[in-house]
Amino acid sequence: MDFGDVLIAVTVRVAVVTYVLRIVVEMTMGREDAGQKASRMLWTLGLGSYIVHVLCAFHFEHDWSHSDAYEHTVCVTLDKVGWNTGIGLYFNYLFTLLWLADVIIWWKRPELRTPKVFWVLHAIYFFMIFNATVVFGPPVWGVLAIMTFPCLFCIWLICQLTEESP
Repeated sequence: MDFGDVLIAVTVRVAVVTYVLRIVVEMTMGREDAGQKASRMLWTLGLGSYIVHVLCAFHFEHDWSHSDAYEHTVCVTLDKVGWNTGIGLYFNYLFTLLWLADVIIWWKRPELRTPKVFWVLHAIYFFMIFNATVVFGPPVWGVLAIMTFPCLFCIWLICQLTEESP
């Protein structure tokens, strides 16, 4: 594994870990000011790490070529799921723009972040991260991802059971 491969791997791992930490912070601290500030900082850090991941992938793997990235996506998708398509690259572009927009809105106009938008975005993030780890990632990431979901559910359940009634 060379330096570029390490950067690509580490930056995406930091992005995924910050996403999971953000979820934990929001479940445990709810809408409290400190929780929202910590959550927003984690979300911003995750975005920064993800953008560095994308830049490293384009620099070290694809020589700044969209065509090369597209062909790579076609090959990996065909190998992993049997579909001869590179559309996943466009989903990644859209994912990047959504995450960037969400971070900007959270910093500039947080009142626009309604619960409905929050859950739609989390569904998209979950879908993308699930596919990147379980479907397309190395086997160990699939195992870690599958182990993470019950842990998150347990944290959520504990928070629900210990929540004080009004």
